[in-house]
Amino acid sequence: MDQCRACGSDWVQVSRTAHYATFFALRVPVHRIDPDYIRVARYLTETGAAVMVADSTTMSVCAQCHFMAPRKCFSTEDLQGLYDGYRGPAYNRDRIALEPTYGAVAAAMDDDRYASARRDALWEWLRPALEDVTIDRACDFGGADGRFIPLELLERCGEFLIEEVSGVPPIDPRIKQTADIPDGSLDMALCMHVLEHVGHPLQYVRRMVTKVAAGGFVYVEVPAETTIDRLRGVRAGSEIVTIHEHINGFMTRSLDRMMQAAGLEVIGIADGVVRMNEVDHPVLRCLARR
Repeated sequence: MDQCRACGSDWVQVSRTAHYATFFALRVPVHRIDPDYIRVARYLTETGAAVMVADSTTMSVCAQCHFMAPRKCFSTEDLQGLYDGYRGPAYNRDRIALEPTYGAVAAAMDDDRYASARRDALWEWLRPALEDVTIDRACDFGGADGRFIPLELLERCGEFLIEEVSGVPPIDPRIKQTADIPDGSLDMALCMHVLEHVGHPLQYVRRMVTKVAAGGFVYVEVPAETTIDRLRGVRAGSEIVTIHEHINGFMTRSLDRMMQAAGLEVIGIADGVVRMNEVDHPVLRCLARR
């Protein structure tokens, strides 16, 4: 039986309403690992790269929390090829060649103003809940080089860690990279723009929670890419989802139910916006306590 990978509910509807973006399908062996995958046609680009132009797979939509994802639960090993050289020059070149609109995303990720806007917006939202709280030890799970950690939070924290599988070095010398975090040793765990990439977000959050001490905080942030109209369309079979690197779609209810399923008490949840160059980047935020 299918279960929701955000809240654990059995109320999951499955429909053939998705296809893989070309870049994803070339880097992830979906034809071997996704039993629901059907490739209808392919052709060769001028460079000789194989491109799927007609394929399909199934999506799971949770009626309980509105979480949406491919029915196939991808493992870390499944997705390894997708993130090889992630956002490096070769990665960006190859992806932009197939997805021209990704050029704007790549440019934003390299723009210090975007990182600054994200840090400022996050701290503005977190400050009321944390300004009178002592945080001795915190960790950003999947935080890359740490550029999105609010400077105010970094300054008031005795020790700040990053758990990052890519091995990219932290951008600030005050941040230490680690893969060994004892259970119950953190006052705060952060997970920003990671859960949309992982195969099983609830399992990921539950593992984070074990590292947080009783009374400690867990903060999660994901892109706000799913609307109620899109959700209804997928359930009705009239909306086709293109699976890029973001394999999971959340709504505020998804985050709320996921955090509760992980044994946390939700103390704040909201839609938010990061604004840069007159462009709004919508996000979902959730702060919870163990």
